[in-house]
Amino acid sequence: MKKLFVAGCSLSDYTKVEHTYGKLLASRLDYQYIHEGAGCGSNCRIWRTITNHILDGNLTSNDLLIVQYTEFTRNEFWSILEQPPAAYGPHTIDHLQCIDKTKDGNIIRYKLGAQIWQFNKEESEFFERYERYFISINFAMEQFRTQNYMFQQMLARNNIPTIFTNSFRQGGPIDSDDMLPEFSPYVFREPVLAGEEIDQYNLAPNDFAHMNQLGHSVFADWLFEHIHNTSIGVST
Repeated sequence: MKKLFVAGCSLSDYTKVEHTYGKLLASRLDYQYIHEGAGCGSNCRIWRTITNHILDGNLTSNDLLIVQYTEFTRNEFWSILEQPPAAYGPHTIDHLQCIDKTKDGNIIRYKLGAQIWQFNKEESEFFERYERYFISINFAMEQFRTQNYMFQQMLARNNIPTIFTNSFRQGGPIDSDDMLPEFSPYVFREPVLAGEEIDQYNLAPNDFAHMNQLGHSVFADWLFEHIHNTSIGVST
């Protein structure tokens, strides 16, 4: 059975919805759904998890990958510090779990302001200092440029059918200069809507960075049409 992998941040995660666009799309395609959306997720997490799926043989040229990039300054760090049980629950920040458990510790996720919701004082202080002294948007953009290039080369080398989304909601939009020729035809650009037309899909009146359940359903429909129109992953 073919698999659909979706990697992204809280926009692609179960952020106060029962069904993500990825889960809905997989159902329409009759694919097995592999969820790699993550609250407070970063591009670093996308590159790490998807590369590991390929190295482990879970993601192959027979499958389909959707990549939803996010803010360039986000990051992830390994921590040896123990976490309380609540850290692994579904609502550790305003919407989602934001820690990945490892065999010997935890991977904690950073974005602007992440020091506020850490369970350990040491991690909170680390994030506060990291944000104050060690972040440059220019350097973060340079890192994205190089890592994205290497990531796409790896996907091309393994013939992974891939759709890169380009939505105003995702915080890290991409342009044509970011794409290798192999992937440019398959970039999904969210339809340009405005006012009440787009507001109906927002998670809340003051939250346009996430979608409500209707928004996820419509987004899945748009992607399904995009897949049909581009014939991505279809052997010729």
